[in-house]
Amino acid sequence: MTKDFILSNTFSQIERGMRELGELGTRFEFECYDIGHLHNLAHFADRGMIEPPFFIQGVFGILGGLGAEPENLMHMKAMADRLFGRDAFSIGRCCGQA
Repeated sequence: MTKDFILSNTFSQIERGMRELGELGTRFEFECYDIGHLHNLAHFADRGMIEPPFFIQGVFGILGGLGAEPENLMHMKAMADRLFGRDAFSIGRCCGQA
């Protein structure tokens, strides 16, 4: 499915969703397919748009994201620890190679 599917996620759309749903008390689970997604999450945290704890789901093995290798999982976890410390809870999910 990922071969022909594009999911629009502009920073404006993400910000609007966080603001509107956050006002309702929604807690988010952040799906991170790549290291850059962790940095995007840190950007919104630095702006005060979201507050810890952060529930981060690492998604591996899809086209356009990190491969499903142990080294990528360890790198993603190390980066989340560096950016968020004890404010993040990580969950891993492997989708298999696309």
